[in-house]
Amino acid sequence: QWGGKREVMYTAFKALGDSVDYVQVCDSDTILDPYAMIELAWVLDNQPESGAVGGDVKILNEGDSYISFLSSLRYWMAFNAERACQSYFGCVSC
Repeated sequence: QWGGKREVMYTAFKALGDSVDYVQVCDSDTILDPYAMIELAWVLDNQPESGAVGGDVKILNEGDSYISFLSSLRYWMAFNAERACQSYFGCVSC
C-alpha cells in the first residue's frame, strides 16, 4: 500500500545506506539554481557540525493570485524567520 512521500523517502534512504555521501530531496516542481548543489555540498564539506542544509525557497508566480502571494509570504516566514530561529538555537523543528 502507498505510504506517501515520507515513506518513500525513508525507504530510499534506508536502501542507500552509506553508499553515498549526500542525498538531495526536493519536490517535482522545484527549479534549482545551477550552482545550488555545489553550494550545499560546500557547507556539508566545510562545516562538519552541520547534518543538513536547506535552500531559499521562493514561489515563482507570486503575483498571479492572492493564494500564490499568501503562499510566498508563508514560504518567506518558514525559510527566513523560522530557520533563523532554528539556527540560533542550534535545533531543527519538524
